[in-house]
Amino acid sequence: MSNIAQRQNEPENIKILQAQRQMYSDVKFRMILIFGVGVILPIIVSFLTFALNNDFFAKLLAFEKKDIGYFSACIGIFSAIVVEVISNFLKKMKEDAAKIQEVFDTNVFDLPWDSINIGKKPDHSLIFKKSKEFNKRHPTYTGFDDWYTLKAATFKYPEAIAFCQQQNLNWDSSLRKDIVTASKWILVVIILIMLVLGIINDFTLRNLLTNVVLLVLPICLFFYKIITENNETIQEMDRLREINENLIDSTISNSLNNTNFISKCRQLQTAIYSHRKSARPIPNWLHKRRKKYQEEESADRMQQYLDTHQ
Repeated sequence: MSNIAQRQNEPENIKILQAQRQMYSDVKFRMILIFGVGVILPIIVSFLTFALNNDFFAKLLAFEKKDIGYFSACIGIFSAIVVEVISNFLKKMKEDAAKIQEVFDTNVFDLPWDSINIGKKPDHSLIFKKSKEFNKRHPTYTGFDDWYTLKAATFKYPEAIAFCQQQNLNWDSSLRKDIVTASKWILVVIILIMLVLGIINDFTLRNLLTNVVLLVLPICLFFYKIITENNETIQEMDRLREINENLIDSTISNSLNNTNFISKCRQLQTAIYSHRKSARPIPNWLHKRRKKYQEEESADRMQQYLDTHQ
C-alpha cells in the first residue's frame, strides 16, 4: 500500500496546499483587475463617447454635444498597456504558485526535486506567509483533506504516483474548452456593438480609429490571451495525458522496474510543473459552479483506470 494517502494529509503538506491556493487566489484577483481595465473600462468609455456625441442624448439631457475621441483613444492605449504589464507580472506569481504545488507533489509522491529544470524550491517564508493569509480568510476550510482520491492514493507504490498525476491532467480540460468558446462569442459581440455605436455617430476615419479601433484593442488583447493561453494549455494537457496513459499501461506489461518507473514519473512531474506555471487559472466562481461535475467526471475516469489495472 502506498503512503501517499497518509503523507498528503500531514499538517505541513496541508499548509503547502493552503499557500498554493492563496497564491492562485492572488493571481485571479489581479486577473479581475485586468478584466476591469482591459474590458469594462473601454466598454464604458465607448458608450460614453457615443452618448456625448449623439443628437438624441444631447436633446434628451439638454447638453451640448462633445467629441471625446482623443480621450477614448488615450483610454484604449492605456488599457492595452495595463493588460500587457499586469499579464507579464502575473507570470512570476504563477511560477511561484506552481513551485509551491510542486513542493507538495514531490513531498507526497516521495520524488526528488528537479533543480535543473525547475530551479530552487520556493522560500519557506513565502509558504508560511501565504498559508497564514489563507487561514485568516478561511479558518474553517477543510477542502484540502485527501487531495488525491483515496482510490488512487492507496494504490500500490510507485504505480500510485501515475494515477495521482492522472488526476492533475484531467481536472479542467473540458472547462477550458467552454471558456475558449464563450470568449470567442463574447469578443465578437463586443466588437459588433462597439462598431455599431461608432457607425451610428459621425463615422469618419478618425472616429473609427479613436472611438472603435483603439478602444477595441485592449479588449481584443484580453480575450486573445484567454483564447490562446487556454488552447495551449488544452493541447499540452492532451500531450501529457497520453504520456501518463502510456506510463500507466506499462504497469500491466511490467516493462519498467520500480527505479525506471519512478524516473519516468519524475520526468512527467517536471512537465506538469511547466504546464502549471504557464496555464491560465480558471476563475473561482466558475470552478465552484462546475466543481461537482468535474469531481464526478474525474472520479469516474479514475475508477475506469483502476478497475482495468488492478
